[in-house]
Amino acid sequence: MAALNVSAMTILRNYVMPAFVLIAILVAWDFTKPRYPDHFAELPVQTPERPNGGVPPWNANESIFQRGRDLARKAALRGLDQAWSTFCDLDGRKKLVDALTYYFEQRGQQEKSYPNRWGDAGRDYIAKEWATADDRRIERLVQETYGRGYLNLHDLKPYIAETISPLVKDTRVTGQPCKT
Repeated sequence: MAALNVSAMTILRNYVMPAFVLIAILVAWDFTKPRYPDHFAELPVQTPERPNGGVPPWNANESIFQRGRDLARKAALRGLDQAWSTFCDLDGRKKLVDALTYYFEQRGQQEKSYPNRWGDAGRDYIAKEWATADDRRIERLVQETYGRGYLNLHDLKPYIAETISPLVKDTRVTGQPCKT
C-alpha cells in the first residue's frame, strides 16, 4: 500500500501538477488578449498601414512595400539625375542601368502580383501607387535620356528593355553622344 502511495505521489508531482500549471498559464494568457465589442469588428480601420479602409488590396506588409516603392523612385531619380556626360563612361552607365533595373523590376513585380492577389481592385490600387509625380518624372527622364542617345535598350536586361520599350517607342533618337 505504501508503494502505491509513493507511485501515486510521483505521478501527481511529475505529471498532474505540471499539467495544471500549464493550463493555468494558457488560461491567464487568453485573458490578456484585447477584447473588442462586436460592432468594432464591422468597421474598417483606416491607418497608414491599412490603405483602402483595411480591405484588399491591403496586406500586413503594405507599409514595407510603400517604402520599397519610395526607395525605387529615389534610386531611379539618382541614376537619371547624373550629368549627361557620366552616361558615357562605364561607371555612370552602370549606375543608370542599375537604377532603372531596380525601379522597373519593383514596379513590374507589383503590377503583376497585386492583380493576381486582389483582382481588379489590386490592379487599380497598384496602378495608382505607381502613378505619382515622381513616376511620371522618371518616365519622362527615361524618354529624354533615350532620345538624346544616352540610354541604349541593349544595355538593359531583356525583360527590363521590354518594359521600357513601349515607353520610348515613339521617341526619336537625336544623337549618339557616347560614340567615339
